[in-house]
Amino acid sequence: MIVIPDRPGELGPLDEKQIEEVYARLSSLRIELDANPLELGPGRLNEKISAARTLLSSCEDVFSVISQALHRYRRSLRKAEADYKLQYRHLLTNDVEVRGGRASSDREAIAATKLRTEVDRLEVLRGAVEDLEAVMVVVRAKRDDLKDVQRRLRDQQQMCREEISLGSRWGSAPRGSRPPTGESARPAPADEVGRMMEDYLVRGGGQEPEPKGPPPQEIAGVGFDGDYDALLGMGDPPPAAPPVIVDEGLEEVLSAFARRVG
Repeated sequence: MIVIPDRPGELGPLDEKQIEEVYARLSSLRIELDANPLELGPGRLNEKISAARTLLSSCEDVFSVISQALHRYRRSLRKAEADYKLQYRHLLTNDVEVRGGRASSDREAIAATKLRTEVDRLEVLRGAVEDLEAVMVVVRAKRDDLKDVQRRLRDQQQMCREEISLGSRWGSAPRGSRPPTGESARPAPADEVGRMMEDYLVRGGGQEPEPKGPPPQEIAGVGFDGDYDALLGMGDPPPAAPPVIVDEGLEEVLSAFARRVG
């Protein structure tokens, strides 16, 4: 980055290496927009928005430094030009050697020769101002480009809202990589059914749970677990059979097998 001395009298020619560093930094401040941000998800779009804001802030920092440098060099140039004019007029009026020139052009040439140091100083400042103005053109162009990127990202946000309102989804895969219609409803292959059956048997499916509590007592050869009401109702007709509860794992296996057979 361009380093500016604190004192105006110390302003000298700009370092070409520093100017090249500014151009290189500006060239690195770029961001590519996605052609279809909806299919990449909101996280991707949020990253783009954050990156654009960061790049624009960096560009603003460069703009601030170049603006300050340009202001100080222009001010030093105006002061140097004013000092040169005063000394030049003083020589034309009071210097004996200058006044000894026969023609006006001779006197002006002699005065300019006496002010050679001031003339060199003016050329240095003018060259620096021209370089900074050229850099400022590039900085402004980059800043406008990054602001345009921010506007386009806002347009993409609005487009995604409209697409979602029409039924699209965030993070949807490209159409070429989507499975064919109805593929998810295709019956499972035989090896898949077998694997599901093995997993079900390994989990202990279909086994009756072991009874909990003490073993039932026997009264007159009849099993009795302490429930006198049940004992008194032994002569009643048998109650209705409880509903059959199908294990979820077994139901999943049977359903897959039925789809395969059908």
